[in-house]
Amino acid sequence: MRRDERAFANPRVTEVGAHFAALVRTARLARGWSQVELAERARISAPTMTRLEQGAISTSLGTWLSVFDALGLLRLLERIEDPSSEALLDQTRMQRPSRRIPRDDLDF
Repeated sequence: MRRDERAFANPRVTEVGAHFAALVRTARLARGWSQVELAERARISAPTMTRLEQGAISTSLGTWLSVFDALGLLRLLERIEDPSSEALLDQTRMQRPSRRIPRDDLDF
């Protein structure tokens, strides 16, 4: 029996899934493609395409990326950056003590 991912996801995740689904649907319709045509272009099954457009958060990231790629939207995801994480990583690097290997240990 499959687990219902919606029961375990927080509401924000479900909202973003619905937003992505609407984005995919709008882009597909703007191109005049059926769900079956987009599924073929993304190399996924038609039922998976239907679930994706319904905002199914259990759909794999690879599937989402394939659909975004087929629609020409992958470049939008490539632009995602997280300055906060970069700043934290830089701060962490600055706090680490440098390792100094005594030269005596390198004498074989």
